[in-house]
Amino acid sequence: MNSKTDVPGYGYQLSKGATSLTESWAALKYVSNNHMMLGHLVEWFYSGIGGIRQAKDSKSYDNILIYPEIVGDLTWAETSFKTDHGEIATNWKIEADKLILRVKIPVNCRAVVAIPQTDPEKVTESNLPVLRAKDIANVKVSSGRTLCEISSGEYIFKSEFNK
Repeated sequence: MNSKTDVPGYGYQLSKGATSLTESWAALKYVSNNHMMLGHLVEWFYSGIGGIRQAKDSKSYDNILIYPEIVGDLTWAETSFKTDHGEIATNWKIEADKLILRVKIPVNCRAVVAIPQTDPEKVTESNLPVLRAKDIANVKVSSGRTLCEISSGEYIFKSEFNK
């Protein structure tokens, strides 16, 4: 949708002179043409591709969900988001059928990292299996992902990856 130059596509809206998300995919001039309201593509870059999401019980991103969505032919993404607690950052890449996911969580915050791998035995953090890593509080599998609870700090997760 980002680069598509016909309807529906942001590229089409840009070709019609839009500078923000329009009310209609046709980018009509006689309707509202300023609809940012978290419906813009940029929000998906952070929460979707980068995977930085606020958990439901969170206040000011003190409880974070890292859930990167690796889609299409993307092979890497780097995202950061400044909060009252500090910077949240993710950086992932696909390298030789391996996913390498770097995560930075601010002080006094906690997070669940959702790695797209159903077998926790195939996931490591700082080259230690997550099931034995001392900085991982809880590991479980849900919805096709290995979920790892972590506190503030910087982490490097690796796993086998098959699209």
